Amino acid sequence: MDFPITTRVFLIRCFDELKSKTEPRAVVNDKLFNFYLEHSKPQYMSWSLKKIVKLTPRMPPVTSPFRNAIFLARRGSDDEKDEFTLADLPFMNPFDWVSLFNILSRREDHEILHEHVKKLLTGYILEVSNLDVEVASVLNSVPKCSAEKLPSDLKRRRLGKIKKDEWNVAYPSKEGKDSVKKIFYLRDKHLYRTPALKKILDLINKTKLNTENDKKCFNDMLTWYIAFRKRILLLIPKVFEKEVKVVKPEPEE
Repeated sequence: MDFPITTRVFLIRCFDELKSKTEPRAVVNDKLFNFYLEHSKPQYMSWSLKKIVKLTPRMPPVTSPFRNAIFLARRGSDDEKDEFTLADLPFMNPFDWVSLFNILSRREDHEILHEHVKKLLTGYILEVSNLDVEVASVLNSVPKCSAEKLPSDLKRRRLGKIKKDEWNVAYPSKEGKDSVKKIFYLRDKHLYRTPALKKILDLINKTKLNTENDKKCFNDMLTWYIAFRKRILLLIPKVFEKEVKVVKPEPEE
């Protein structure tokens, strides 16, 4: 599965050497950036959609200022060989981190590596919570972004008709006893709960004015995002040190 990326992953303090350090944030950030710059592969050599199915970690000679580790992996049903290090993780598909976390959780002899990946996933999930309404809700937070403003042509828009130039669609929403017209922008999907996204999908698929290509775009994007969000919500109780109760989201009109 393809997970979205964030550049802030380079600043997550995953390495064990930073556990008790009290250096200024800027100094630590420079050390992390320089470490990744020196020891990582280009992203095109690291990113993959094939799931990691087998893993053999080993600790190489110490690198400065952080100790690195090499992973010998097998990917996918064709057992493709792969090799990467801790320095490559920020350039990889974040779904790989989930595979690493699950595999290492069953390996008592690699506790330090498991903790490293756990910190990476924790930081990643917190970044997702800055955008996603359901993830933020589970973590007792709120997204740090807002939806697009309503367009000036809202009154003329037909319900369920996809406007391709802005990838949005008008939909009905209940406000008290009334039904009002609102606009859903595809780029704002993270601000809508899953039941609301499924209603949007149902609406655009039933609207005969939409072309098959336009419907496919909406279906592919929202189906992917719903699956991604579900993965993150299932990870939260496993990754965070304290137990987090994942509540079932309420339906949204």
